[in-house]
Amino acid sequence: MKTFLNPKWIFPVNIAPVILLFILYGRDYTVIRSLLKPEAKEVWLIFATALLLMTIGNILYAVMMLRKKKLLSLKYGIISLLLHVSFVYTYLCWSEKLFPFSIPAWMISESTSLCGGTFAGRCFTFSYTLYFFFILLLFLPLSIIAILVYGAGFFNAL
Repeated sequence: MKTFLNPKWIFPVNIAPVILLFILYGRDYTVIRSLLKPEAKEVWLIFATALLLMTIGNILYAVMMLRKKKLLSLKYGIISLLLHVSFVYTYLCWSEKLFPFSIPAWMISESTSLCGGTFAGRCFTFSYTLYFFFILLLFLPLSIIAILVYGAGFFNAL
């Protein structure tokens, strides 16, 4: 378990998927950019900036820990988990602005709208996944209820 606390694991587990995510979203954004409203472009910019800042923070932390020859701390795992879970949740809430229904489905690759949750979800610190697995199990029923309520269009009726 201690080998996964080495800061070098931040690069393949966190940074590489985020770079791939930027490439995938950048490709789709260039295709649909002309069809987006200004508000949607602002949302794209906000999400790209937030993800970029989290990635830069992870890189700086990993480099700092590598230079000090220290292992990853539990504090980093908690902060990383909270930031990435909130990013994924916010992404799912705002996904209609990022990929509005006015854009033809053939212009967007099918899996792109799911990539945010997949790759950003993989950004959790790998070494502390088992610690937080039990915490996430507590929130799983609430998440399922929220997805069902959101999918049923309850909030759209308000």
